[in-house]
Amino acid sequence: MLCSLSGEVEITKHQPNRILHIRDLGMSYAYNMKSEEPTSVILTLNYTTTMKYQVLITDEQDAKVAGKRRAVYLRPFLLFWLNSLFAEVIFLAVGVFIMTGTRDLVYKVLWTLVFCPLGMGGAMGGLINCFIVDHYYGKKAAHSTGILALLVLSSCNYLCYNLDRHFGWFGASEHPWWFHWRYPMIWAVGYFNGLLLFTDKGQERLARMGL
Repeated sequence: MLCSLSGEVEITKHQPNRILHIRDLGMSYAYNMKSEEPTSVILTLNYTTTMKYQVLITDEQDAKVAGKRRAVYLRPFLLFWLNSLFAEVIFLAVGVFIMTGTRDLVYKVLWTLVFCPLGMGGAMGGLINCFIVDHYYGKKAAHSTGILALLVLSSCNYLCYNLDRHFGWFGASEHPWWFHWRYPMIWAVGYFNGLLLFTDKGQERLARMGL
């Protein structure tokens, strides 16, 4: 990024024909002081430099563009958080009304409606932003999202399965296939989310949904 800066430096001491090195804003300048020049000099420095960092303070027009761009990075988290929350509501309902009743209901609610959606949404959102956003688009990005979801969320599901075998809240010991049938569904949801995130039609649909 190119950025033009300016500054003033006052020099009050010098020797004839002495080269003074002025350091301002982290950059060095050389100024040859002639013997006939006055003892106090104001230097006006104008220079153009290449910034090695992202400027966070922008003008109004750039702020509007950045606001629109922000949605690209928020959508993966929001989409997977919503999907995870929807799935966990179903799992909680099955666990309460079919599997084990209202025993330890507070812990079941915290597990399914708080920690799992935040953990899965946050993990998938961060990984998609790191490895897919701004790198791939279209069907390739959708397939990559499906594979990433299968790796990450299947690991989470298997962890939950083993934890529930210990706690006994959602029927993992009595009904193990209630957990294991989810793996194909996880890939399908990941691929569908990838189509929403990384295709023109998908992004239009998300915009209509307010995401």
